[in-house]
Order: sequence, then C-alpha cells, then structure tokens
Amino acid sequence: ARKRDKKRRKREEASASAAAGAGGEAGAADSDAARERDRAERDAFADRLRQRDEEKAAERKQRAEGKSSKLSSMSREERAALLPDLRQKARHEYLKQREEKTLAELRDAIADEEYLFSGMELTEQEKREHETRKRLLA
Repeated sequence: ARKRDKKRRKREEASASAAAGAGGEAGAADSDAARERDRAERDAFADRLRQRDEEKAAERKQRAEGKSSKLSSMSREERAALLPDLRQKARHEYLKQREEKTLAELRDAIADEEYLFSGMELTEQEKREHETRKRLLA
C-alpha cells in the first residue's frame, strides 16, 4: 500500500508540475482540487473498509459467544449425552466430503488418462485398470 501511495504521489506531482508548466496557475489549482478529491475519496473508502471489518469481527465474536454459552449452560451430563451425536454428525460430514473429493480425483484421473494416452497402444493391464476406474465412476 505504501509503494502504491508513493507511486501515485509521484504521478500526481509529475502531472501537477506538467500542468503548472503548461497551464500556469489554473492548471495547478485544478490538480490541487483533484488531489484533494482523491484524498477524500481514499479516506472515505478506508473508513468504510475499517467499519466493515469491525462489524464482521463483532459478528464472529457474537457467534462464538453464542455457541459457548449454549454449551456452558448445559450440565455435564447433557453435554456428555450430546457429544456422541455431534461426533457422529461430524464424521458423516467428513466422509461425505471425502467421497466427493475422491470421486473428483477419479474423474480427473480418467480424463487425464484419456487425454494423455489417446492414440497410444496400452498394455492389457493398463486397459483393465482404465476400465475398472470407469466402472467405479459410473
């Protein structure tokens, strides 16, 4: 960000000096006004970004507090009873994601093999492996 600001300032100064040399005082006043507008816009943009980041941080904090307060309000026995269900659900989600990832990898492998080895003579074992992969995907 600092490098960009330095480069921009150099360009502005170069354009301002060129305008001052060519247009005199009127060109310098215009470039000063444009520079001030740019600074105001930049500052407003930075303020909006900062405010948005603060709001997101506050939302994350509230969500984290909400989750922890739910668990902290439960008794030890309730949490112990809830834990196996949570583990089962997490395991199910993990396995589903893993299956999707494996299928995507298999699809990519088949596409790569067909692209790379089309028109080439394959051994019987390579042909069997390719057909097995295709059947698994189907």
